Amino acid sequence: MAVPVEPRGDAVGYWARLDEDVFARVCTWVDVAGPTVVDPELATWAGATLAAINRLELPGDPAAEAAYPVHPVPDWSDWLATATAAGVLTDRQARALLRVVTKASRRVHAELAAGPRFHLAHRDVSRTNILLTSHGPVLVDFDHAGPEVPWWEVVHQVFNLAWDPGRPQPAPHIVRAALEGYLDAGGTPGRASAAAFTGMLAANLAWLAYNLWLATGLRPCSASRRVIAAGVVQDASRTITTIVTSTDRWIALLG
Repeated sequence: MAVPVEPRGDAVGYWARLDEDVFARVCTWVDVAGPTVVDPELATWAGATLAAINRLELPGDPAAEAAYPVHPVPDWSDWLATATAAGVLTDRQARALLRVVTKASRRVHAELAAGPRFHLAHRDVSRTNILLTSHGPVLVDFDHAGPEVPWWEVVHQVFNLAWDPGRPQPAPHIVRAALEGYLDAGGTPGRASAAAFTGMLAANLAWLAYNLWLATGLRPCSASRRVIAAGVVQDASRTITTIVTSTDRWIALLG
């Protein structure tokens, strides 16, 4: 992992002030490019890295500063109605998405009600956050680090890493390689059940909600950002639908 360094000049901890309200986290410079594809070898490394992070058992509180947002279904109904009125979604799209969001939200709420133990996790182990160096891969960008249930984190990040843009489903051989890397590195496995995908559902629901707010004007942003958010809503809608409808089939990859 890239080592954080304390910046010179105006800063807050490891965060350098770039502008009045703009900060950037500073770490050691890694002068290389990221991978163009995720192969089994890189997936194995990612699994081992997730195991190393989980072994730290750093405390994570999902209630701290809304670090693990889970929204009530009635709120979703209101947001999707606003999205329809704003032309972000058609009536048909909004109705279909509400059914998916309702199912996903109920799953997440049910698993959280069981009181799982959270630890601090990276929460964004993707191809764009891995750099290849002469000494091996390096994981960067801890800006989204926050609380997560360890096994949920592993499943989410492994499937995320195996799901290349444009691919309709995660690549099974990449999922298996990453999970093998995790287990071989001493990672603790969880149950092979629908509950394992709770973190993946929660993260994608949060991402969809955030972009709905931007696209519909519920949260202020520039006109150009609003257009981008509207496109993200379409992509995120397809992603959350795929997760909900594929979970039962994906469970087999965890065994």
